[in-house]
Amino acid sequence: RSGRADYEREHVPGAAFLDLQGELSDHNSPSHLRFTLPPLEQLRDAFAARGVGDDTHVVLYSRASVQWSTRVWWMLRAVGFDGAAVL
Repeated sequence: RSGRADYEREHVPGAAFLDLQGELSDHNSPSHLRFTLPPLEQLRDAFAARGVGDDTHVVLYSRASVQWSTRVWWMLRAVGFDGAAVL
């Protein structure tokens, strides 16, 4: 399930919600598995659309499990972005 409801209920001021399953997964993967890493160019574009760039620092956190924030950290690293930290 998406964490959007938790985000809407309560989040760190200034935080933005990232929909890992909806926005940052490959929905055309032949395996049809959830959370499949999209092609790196598509992923890079998705992060850029959210304002992530060379001059930004991203702080990631997850409400339920650290696996989600660390997954996004890894995805950022996969596209060459090093300015991220996990809270």
